Amino acid sequence: MTYAPMLMVFAISALVAGALLLLPSLLAPRRLTPVKAEPFECGKDPIEIAEGRFAIKFSTVAIFFILIDIELLFIWPWPCSTGSSAGSASSRCSCSWAS
Repeated sequence: MTYAPMLMVFAISALVAGALLLLPSLLAPRRLTPVKAEPFECGKDPIEIAEGRFAIKFSTVAIFFILIDIELLFIWPWPCSTGSSAGSASSRCSCSWAS
């Protein structure tokens, strides 16, 4: 078994990633103005101190989504690979590698 095709894919992807990181810094215009140098905060002037309550509803939903997503990522292949969970789980799951 040869690893040449896999190494070629990694080499080509490294070259493309390097080119995408390097070319914009070489080709992009560098016209820095005082307006561009100021920090930008959602369209507001950053001269005030952030006060008030911070609602964490979005953060809580996002954390729960990521937690459930990662949990399913690890739990879904388990019945497919064992084939003994819930009787005929390997025949019902959509895993092409479970045989």
